[in-house]
Amino acid sequence: MFGMIIWGVDFEQDLRPLIKAFYPDCDFTVRKEEIGDNLRDIAEWTAFLECSFPKKEREEFFPDYAFYLMESGGYFAVWHGGDWILDEFHRIDDPDEHQMIFRDDILKKNAIRRKYRNALMRPLYRILERVSGVHLPWGILTGVRPTKQVLEQMEAGVSESEIARFMREEYFCTEEKIAMSLSVARTENKILKKMNYRAGYSIYLGIPFCPSTCYYCSFTSYPVAVYGARTEDYLDALFKEIRYVGGEGKIPGKKLQTVYVGGGTPTTLSASQLDRLFTCMEENFDLSNVEEITVEAGRPDSITKEKLSVIRAHGIQRISINPQTMNQKTLDLIGRRHTVEQVEEAFFMAREMGFDHINMDIILGLANETPRDVAETLARIEKLSPDNLTVHTLAVKRAARLNTNREEYEGLKASGVQEMLRFSREFARENNYHPYYLYRQKNMAENLENVGYTRPGKEGLYNILIMEERQTILALGAGATTKYIMPAGNRMVRVENVKSLKDYIERIDEMIARKENFLREHRDEL
Repeated sequence: MFGMIIWGVDFEQDLRPLIKAFYPDCDFTVRKEEIGDNLRDIAEWTAFLECSFPKKEREEFFPDYAFYLMESGGYFAVWHGGDWILDEFHRIDDPDEHQMIFRDDILKKNAIRRKYRNALMRPLYRILERVSGVHLPWGILTGVRPTKQVLEQMEAGVSESEIARFMREEYFCTEEKIAMSLSVARTENKILKKMNYRAGYSIYLGIPFCPSTCYYCSFTSYPVAVYGARTEDYLDALFKEIRYVGGEGKIPGKKLQTVYVGGGTPTTLSASQLDRLFTCMEENFDLSNVEEITVEAGRPDSITKEKLSVIRAHGIQRISINPQTMNQKTLDLIGRRHTVEQVEEAFFMAREMGFDHINMDIILGLANETPRDVAETLARIEKLSPDNLTVHTLAVKRAARLNTNREEYEGLKASGVQEMLRFSREFARENNYHPYYLYRQKNMAENLENVGYTRPGKEGLYNILIMEERQTILALGAGATTKYIMPAGNRMVRVENVKSLKDYIERIDEMIARKENFLREHRDEL
């Protein structure tokens, strides 16, 4: 068991993922205490801890390792096996503001908080590294967007060598992750400058239906065999939300730049339903400034020539056809009811019909897969030559069947995920793909990352915008979360739709009212 006793510190949500990164299956307990005057001095603090937590209580509460953290006064200590590890006491120095780059006061405040947080996390990381024998490639970086700071510093004019030093010394990142972060940030910086993203906004349209539910999926997704009768009711509700957002719900003074139709699997809809969806979009939004529309045609068993014809007729070029793996045994295990051959057939059909911007997703760490399986997947993808390749590392979310029905998948674990990732990097380099966006998730296999690779000039603009949180994205549909960027305060505000299909249909007026209320209060700030 692992645990933390915390005095006056608000970094629990940062420290917990770091411990879980080393020990994903560990039990975890947190105990919060009020800070006392006798904690101001380290000698008194040690005595205080000894008195406050008798040996019996400590052993019952924390049988293995306990981490004692305090922000005010700046100390860190570790208890293990009945003794204090005294050489791990650590004073947090005041952050040197003069060595830090800020765009504004909000960023300055965040950076100072980050400095204190990192000063707590570094000694904790060293202890965990020593105890576990594990080295995390991203060091103490546990957040979703590890390249965000890199891009901010690059935009502020900091040299790449200085950024690399900062990531190495501040976060303990490996040279490989530093190089990838710099490469991603370079591309993002170039794209964002060209887009004039501050003058625009984006739209996400969610279609929460799929042919079947994959075992790792935690998205709002309903198998069409069970819920197909609700598709018309759902579209009626979605069209109502589209009409509101296209009228009163627009962002004042901003132009629509990108649209992403995701899910679920949008191509689970019929050809006529897709046609009505895109027609509704065209009737309610000014698309004259749109630089990119993406449709997730992710499941090859949902793709037909008729549906692709509808997509092309509406001028859409960018689609995804996602195999996740080209290993049939794995496809069967994870609940994807299609064949490898169907993936290839759908891809070639899309190419023949003129789609010149096709993304493919794969997932590393799927049930029982080995590096050899991934090498075979990449070899088959090489013959298809997609424009983008998105390489995900398996992340087991709380709502995924892999977690809720754990006993069903007992023992179905991949091996050698880091080697799989190395294969994908080498494949990308050898086939003229470069990384252009990157993000991470909780509970990822071996604490790794997801990387979007692209051929030159084929970057997915929406992916960059959503990862770097630079532009308001109005999200429509069940489970969709709108993210309003508030430029004046340099912050983001979320307005969420309900996840339940039934609730979304029945409460669509309430979903619209949520956006309406937000805009009534904040329209001038946007």
